[in-house]
Amino acid sequence: MPGATYVSLTPTRILDTRNGTGGLLGAFTSHVARTFGVAGRGGVPTSAIAVTGNLTVTGQTSFGYLYIGRVATNDPTSSTLNFPLGDDRANGVTVALGGGGTLSVTYVAVPGASAQVIFDVTGYFTPDTSGATYHALTPARVLDSRDGYWIGLSGASSSHVARTFTVSGHGGVPSNAIAVTGNLTVTGQTALGYLYMGPNAMNNPGSSTLNFPLGDDRANAVTVALGAGGTLSVTYVAAPGASAQVIFDVTGYFTPDSTGATYHALTPARVLDSRDGYWIGLSGAFSSHVARTFTVSGHGGVPSNAIAVTGNLTVTGQTALGYLYMGPNATNDPTSSTLNFPLGDDRANAVTVALGAGGTLSVTYVAVPGATAQVIFDVTGYFTPSSLRPVTWTFDVHDAGTDRWQDPDYTGCTAASTESMLNTIAHNGSTSGFVWQPTTSYSTQESILAFEREHMTMLTSSAGTDPHGWRNALNYYGWGSVDAGVYRDSAYSSFEAAAMAAVSAIAMHHEPVGILARSGSHGQVVTGYEVTGADPRTGSTDFSIVGVNLTDPLQSVGYRDTWIAIADWRSGGSWVRFSQYLQNDSPYQDPIDGQIGNDEWDGMWVIIDPVK
Repeated sequence: MPGATYVSLTPTRILDTRNGTGGLLGAFTSHVARTFGVAGRGGVPTSAIAVTGNLTVTGQTSFGYLYIGRVATNDPTSSTLNFPLGDDRANGVTVALGGGGTLSVTYVAVPGASAQVIFDVTGYFTPDTSGATYHALTPARVLDSRDGYWIGLSGASSSHVARTFTVSGHGGVPSNAIAVTGNLTVTGQTALGYLYMGPNAMNNPGSSTLNFPLGDDRANAVTVALGAGGTLSVTYVAAPGASAQVIFDVTGYFTPDSTGATYHALTPARVLDSRDGYWIGLSGAFSSHVARTFTVSGHGGVPSNAIAVTGNLTVTGQTALGYLYMGPNATNDPTSSTLNFPLGDDRANAVTVALGAGGTLSVTYVAVPGATAQVIFDVTGYFTPSSLRPVTWTFDVHDAGTDRWQDPDYTGCTAASTESMLNTIAHNGSTSGFVWQPTTSYSTQESILAFEREHMTMLTSSAGTDPHGWRNALNYYGWGSVDAGVYRDSAYSSFEAAAMAAVSAIAMHHEPVGILARSGSHGQVVTGYEVTGADPRTGSTDFSIVGVNLTDPLQSVGYRDTWIAIADWRSGGSWVRFSQYLQNDSPYQDPIDGQIGNDEWDGMWVIIDPVK
């Protein structure tokens, strides 16, 4: 059965029993399920099969929990939102819709108890190709306003002052992402209130994402649309003069194509319960800083090809305040949190999380030494690789025996790359007029470097060489003349254009491509690619790049035909990222193309690519 794709929405309130929004007026009574319509409201179409949103309780007269699902049940066997008395509390959900596009909620507490319920919708899944597909990530912190951390924003948020931070380009989120999943956390608040998170900055938002009292570090899961430029905005709503610190960990993203995974909603099912007498998945309490792993695939309706799941993580019986981390990999000392909690408070948080090897998840309880806690997890859906995904094409000309490392000459990156590139061409079957004899000798590298420096447009006082010198050396040592015209230097005004040109050149000519990385100060070699869509070897440019094979001539960097995902190549670390050329020490005119290096390359993405 094909999965569903996702459409994000600006958060909209579609249920509030305090005023009758959504057709339900008046408080819920314990163990009495009530149903409300979702399809046709808040931007959700009748074709939607599941939604994302935020479920909130307020005015409860007893501690207990809420259950939300597609089928009305007075006595549910799983929980969505756990809460004590006198605490407005919210939890993110991803939940399947019932017949007619409805949802049902049950308040579970002592007989006679009542509670008010609110629901804000943030997006929906539809069983066609009109929406976006999902890419799961290992949780990564992209916002932390606390002093000493300052990721994304610095300093506490003030009440009713919206603040915006950039998500795209951070934590593995690419520039074409249109929505993300993650975990929003508040700490250090000076007054009770709530946070709103959304694509647009709003000082007075009409919906809430995370409700909290004073003195309680609290988290809530979100699935939220990104704003212009891949940004998110957060507003702290509280009494005038109040302030709060805000943290956000990203766990995945959606792209408007078929390269990611599609969603399959499930009826909530318990797949982990460590409490004595239950023992589902794991038995016995968790100890602080000891990661434990359990299997999800094959349980609760999750198949073996699932790559991520949605669900609800709950803590109970904790002997110390702390937090839980959930992710695909076991880590005793995680750097992000999923569920924060004090002592004596059963608490839940929704998750959208990548599965680890063998369809597993790992959980770590982080608290003082000797502390213990019981953990519960209910699965609500899963993602599988899209059956809509287009054909994948891969090609790589690299051979391990062709590489020449620039060491010990740290100005010889382009010369070493020239040696490696020409060796690769010889290994794969030389072209007409090819005169190079394969070698990996250091003396040859130094001869090439000397030649480059005699045939470039860079100041002789500068170290290394420039794209003109690199191009000339490839043509001279490969085909006997700087005028051979097999390789050229090409400058592009965007990363996307340069990346497409590099892949096309490899595909059409079966020869490696040089790139000017680290702001133009370092040469690297691209030998292969993976794309979806049309086959670049046909000359078509109707393809999307998934990643490339990168070799760095500096041996200590460790990249040797290393697979680099397109998001990392675009905006990863400095030794991975293909960045703009920002060198300004090539002031002379090139006799071959007639251009001055500074003018030709400044602010551009520069490659050395074959044309025949």
